Amino acid sequence: MKSKNQPRKQSSILSRYTTLPVLMDIIERKCVTLLPPDFWEDRNDREVMLEYKERRSLTCLLAVCFSQGDETIHHWNAFAKGAAGCRIDLHLPTVISSVANRKGFRHGKVSYKKIHKLTDSDLSDKKIPFIKRWPYRIEEEYRIIYESGRSDDCGRKELNVQIPLDCIRSITFSQDMPESVFKSIKTQLGSRIAKRISLSTLFENKVWINKFKGE
Repeated sequence: MKSKNQPRKQSSILSRYTTLPVLMDIIERKCVTLLPPDFWEDRNDREVMLEYKERRSLTCLLAVCFSQGDETIHHWNAFAKGAAGCRIDLHLPTVISSVANRKGFRHGKVSYKKIHKLTDSDLSDKKIPFIKRWPYRIEEEYRIIYESGRSDDCGRKELNVQIPLDCIRSITFSQDMPESVFKSIKTQLGSRIAKRISLSTLFENKVWINKFKGE
């Protein structure tokens, strides 16, 4: 029997909650794109990242964020809201191999801390880009960042990391997407990428409902 305190096994999947246009861009250009944190909705995270950039005298700081956790309403509402929302499940080792040992790249799981439990170690430059406030722990985020102090990186607004399309394990669309639209998109994607493509059942799961109806 497993102990309650036994650490959860790290998932080999990185989930990217995003929108259909971003998905199509990933498929077309075979890459994931790192962007500046300047306009992140979580102002706690945004301000800390910008402080880190200033403290390190960086000319460029970019990031892309994934989740290693289970599908939740928070993920859909925060990152993939609306009819165009989708979740892309990617093979973690393959994605990480695309940035491994490349200068300027760092990656890792995000650690979630309560304010009164922050330590001097947590405030070190090494850890700052991978720490968020405790209320966001449901995200179970995994983050890739690129940082540079070079003058030729000044003003860089994005950085593409090439990935093979076979690292995409599945694609799930929001239940807000009309079924007729979903079928059309599934047909189009199926001709380009043979993966499991489905609609989320988070907001309405017939199996769950029918259990209570005795069906």
